[in-house]
Amino acid sequence: MESYLHRFVLAGGVMMVFLLPCSVVAVALIFHGLIDLRRERVMPSRVDSDFRDAGDPSARDGLREKLRNRSESPLARVCLRLLPWVGMHGETWDLTVQQVTSEEIAPLYQRHGYLAVVYGVAPLMGLLGTILGMISTFYEFSAPGSAQSVAELSKGINEALVTTMWGLMIAVPAYLFLSLFRQKLYRYENDLIPARVRELFATLPPATQPPKGQSAPDKSSGDVRR
Repeated sequence: MESYLHRFVLAGGVMMVFLLPCSVVAVALIFHGLIDLRRERVMPSRVDSDFRDAGDPSARDGLREKLRNRSESPLARVCLRLLPWVGMHGETWDLTVQQVTSEEIAPLYQRHGYLAVVYGVAPLMGLLGTILGMISTFYEFSAPGSAQSVAELSKGINEALVTTMWGLMIAVPAYLFLSLFRQKLYRYENDLIPARVRELFATLPPATQPPKGQSAPDKSSGDVRR
């Protein structure tokens, strides 16, 4: 255990002070993304039951309150903002649904974009650690009166490469999960949520039509609580 710790951790030198916390941050961001982007969290089935219970126009206020209480869900926030537009059809409705969905998904792109910072910075820190280690090794090898052998030089280079290994071990999973999260968010934004919204609103009887030419509802119109 001691030799393993020295060979793969302590040999990395001072840069391990930065790389180890970076690895912890990467793992935390990955687990957060796996939890935060679950389908039941983004598009909870409870929203479907809320719409089924709101078939009567008199129950619209109750639906609005239920959606406010589920404001942690992007689907619920989109539906809440679109409630004044019940009964709209055609291209204007489709564009409005897409615009509101994109606005509600945008914070998720930002939140999970921190993995891009990790996967970009980690290999650079690893490379810096390797360069510093090799500079130190060659300096000691070339110092006047140095009696170091080629084997000792190889050992020094091997230890210097530890930080590069750590940088890649952090960056590769971070990149893979970042790509996965972005793919899921793209599907939510452009396929799953708009399709679900259209299905849900098709079950509601028309309310008052919004004025012609009115722009898409902003976030304040639905009183979304974040």
